[in-house]
Amino acid sequence: MTWIIAYDIACPRRWRRLYRLVKDHGARLQWSVFVATDPRFKPAAFLAQAARIVDPKADDVRLYRISGQVTKAAPSREAPPAPAGIHWNPLGRLAGPRRRKPALTTAP
Repeated sequence: MTWIIAYDIACPRRWRRLYRLVKDHGARLQWSVFVATDPRFKPAAFLAQAARIVDPKADDVRLYRISGQVTKAAPSREAPPAPAGIHWNPLGRLAGPRRRKPALTTAP
């Protein structure tokens, strides 16, 4: 089963602690969005660990179950191929060459 883990943490210290927990369970899709494809991932255990880190009044942690067949996870921590119907850019940036900002010029 595939899970999307998303979070919004107000405090930088709690954010770092939760980030360390989440990165052990999945591959990063965006800054605070991860995908977990490991069949051993236990959502209840993950949420219990996350509950010890977050402040429920200021923070938000969400799990979304994605239905569909899960392929064997790649050995790297890079994002696996997307399940059918899900599209993402694993690099988190727009495709194509980078555009430079125009240089500032001063009139003589």
